Parts: sequence; C-alpha cells; structure tokens
Amino acid sequence: MLVKPGEPDTVSVIAGSFGYMAPECGYSRRLNEKVDVYSFGVVLLELTTGREANNDGEQCNLAEWAWQQLQEEAELSDAIDTAIRDSPYKDDMTTVLLGLLCTETLPSRRPSMNEVLQILLRCHRAGGVGYSPIAEQDVAAPLLRAHTGSRRQKPSHGGRRGDHDDHIMACNV
Repeated sequence: MLVKPGEPDTVSVIAGSFGYMAPECGYSRRLNEKVDVYSFGVVLLELTTGREANNDGEQCNLAEWAWQQLQEEAELSDAIDTAIRDSPYKDDMTTVLLGLLCTETLPSRRPSMNEVLQILLRCHRAGGVGYSPIAEQDVAAPLLRAHTGSRRQKPSHGGRRGDHDDHIMACNV
C-alpha cells in the first residue's frame, strides 16, 4: 500500500484474492506492509505443499489448513508436496516454517519482509552449488525463538487459530 505524505493511511476499498488476503483485511481499514508478508507466506506454503491458496473443496484456506496441521501436531513433513518430498529438500522445513510465521493471525507477530529476505538469503548462501540441506535452527532460529513460548493470541474478530507458538519448535527445528 502506497501512502503519500500528508494523506490518511486508511483504505476504503479492499481488493484481493481469497486465500491470499490477510485476516485483518476483513475487519480493519488500517493496513500496513504486514498484509504483504501474509500473502508472501501463502505463496511459500503453496510452493512447499503443492496445495492451492483457496481450494473450493476445503472449508478453510491454505494458511488455516497449515496452522491446523501444526496445532494437531501432524507431521509437517507429510504436508510437503510429493513432487519434492523425496528430494534433498524433504528434510528442510525452513520454508514451511517461514510460511507459517508469515501467516500469523496477528500482524504484529509476523516478521518484516526484511527479516524474511534475510532468512531466504541465508538459505541460499548455505545451499550454494550442490545443495545439501542445512539445519533449520541455523536459518530460522532467531525468528522462531522470538515466537516461541508465547501464546498465540486470537484476534478480536474471533480467528480460528490457537494455542501455542511453541509447537513450531516441535516441527523438526
């Protein structure tokens, strides 16, 4: 969202595709860059799971589905797209975890795009030629530590997400 100096930073019309739009788009007219972080997280989840952001056959969008998998303590590696499941990337859950962090219900809990970029750059540098998986804690630990041990707060509009961020640490990190 581009705001010119001196102009109000609210919006009167929201446009976007269901599944990519952050939850706050439905209840707030004051939006910030964290809306874009959410959408980027959905794209990361699409790339790693092979699922669509909004599947008409599902009762929830991709971000909600991924968080449900985490809260149900399902094995997140099972959520990885079968096309890459047997590749060297199978054990690298960093992208899935980053997608989850970017799709936090509360905008204040999402990383900035700069933080996302830094994590992706570290992943790229660590991969180099002849990629070999790296330990997720080397890449995502600073952000994950910032999110662990705290309660996920439900937004005032009655979001569905839940209980603890410390579940993230249980997912191969």
